[in-house]
Amino acid sequence: MLKKLFSLSTSEHRTVGLDILRTVAIMIILPFVSSIKNIKFKSLQNIIIHISLISYSMYLINLSLVNFWILPLFKIRIDIINFFLFWSITITISTILYKRLELPFLTFRDKILK
Repeated sequence: MLKKLFSLSTSEHRTVGLDILRTVAIMIILPFVSSIKNIKFKSLQNIIIHISLISYSMYLINLSLVNFWILPLFKIRIDIINFFLFWSITITISTILYKRLELPFLTFRDKILK
């Protein structure tokens, strides 16, 4: 019973191997990405800053709220449209959540700590 539980088929070995490879690749790239300070294109820099500010809100809502509740309302079967719709809705709701909920709490925290 335990042998079956912990044994992987060949295709599962490949998937686990790819997951490990992706994880290692991200670990190698992160120091490089964090060292980027000056980006020549201001609009790209503003997008990166905005995404980094709303990233916690994106984490909170992207899969549960958008993927399981909002996207099924549209009933679109084309993957590329679902992809862009998913990210558009996620970024929009995350921005609202950040500005209306997270930012006031951060401001309040800063006032208390001063």
